[in-house]
Amino acid sequence: RVHRRRGTVRRRGPASRAMTRVERRLRRGGLAIPRGATVGWVADQAARTWDGAGPPVRALAALADSELYGGVRPPGSSAEVNRLWRDIMTARRGS
Repeated sequence: RVHRRRGTVRRRGPASRAMTRVERRLRRGGLAIPRGATVGWVADQAARTWDGAGPPVRALAALADSELYGGVRPPGSSAEVNRLWRDIMTARRGS
């Protein structure tokens, strides 16, 4: 996806794309996610829904916030996002 911001077009980073996947899985699980829900709100819902997912999903949300609102993509963030995603999915399967 591409987001428009202040007249510019930019591609979303790996953490924000991963948070979109978290949101999609929560919706499939029956959670109603309000329009305009923040990345932090989605992370909180995932942490409540999937036992053990709290720390990795909140870390992923922090990276997504940096990408989306801080214009920052830390070096090595793709590898970190992949690690966090695996941790979240492991917790999700255990719930």
